[in-house]
Amino acid sequence: MPNTSEITGNANIVIQGCNLSQISVNHIDLQKFEQSLRNIIHTQTKPLHLLIITTSAKSIENEVKGIDFSLLKTHYDEKHENWKPYSKEDTILKLLKDYQDKSGYRLNAFILDFKNEEIDNIFIDSLKNMKKNLVLLVDSFALHFAGNEALAKVFNDKEIGGCLIPICQTHTTAHKEIMFKRNQKIFSSLYNFHYKYADVFLQQRQDSGYFYIDLEVADRNTFFRRLTSIARLQFDLTCAIPALQDQFEEEIPLTLNN
Repeated sequence: MPNTSEITGNANIVIQGCNLSQISVNHIDLQKFEQSLRNIIHTQTKPLHLLIITTSAKSIENEVKGIDFSLLKTHYDEKHENWKPYSKEDTILKLLKDYQDKSGYRLNAFILDFKNEEIDNIFIDSLKNMKKNLVLLVDSFALHFAGNEALAKVFNDKEIGGCLIPICQTHTTAHKEIMFKRNQKIFSSLYNFHYKYADVFLQQRQDSGYFYIDLEVADRNTFFRRLTSIARLQFDLTCAIPALQDQFEEEIPLTLNN
């Protein structure tokens, strides 16, 4: 069984290490969370560090306007850590565990839902200093909440470890439009960078598979390949099982929506 502990504070969070070390947190003390981030970033062993923003079914159903929640039920649960980026696949934690087992890369994942809580500016400033060492994974509908939005905006900068936004192929056109509109508002600089240099990115991917920002990750296999590109080429991480490190490196054409 994983080890668990509780930290007191003022916002909802679950921190999950995909190597089966786990911290389940009902409320977060930002100073302790900041120290946890610093500790894992400077550890001697080098996993890929993921910061994941998502939210719960109840939050979306009650507060996100213009959606048909009946069409989103396969993606969400009463617990935000049970988010399913791809409706017919597993939860985000199970997806990451599956990726870790198959790729051989170690992962540390921090799953956050600040909802509408105000985040301390000192913590935001500290996170800005660590963003080069972190990869952000984002549930677009979670960005309709002020606390999650404030956290995500820290990563609206190309000088980050990475940013991946799942946009499941099974979402309706109307829901995708809501997601794109929200993402473009929060990540305006990333979108400008993403589209302005699209041809450069495509050439980079053709030459070396290098791609650390993808704002429209359509499916599980693409998601896994992006993680591998980030692990190998952004952070130069070593695969724990070298024979498996090429499993998710086959390139898929980049999708760009106008």
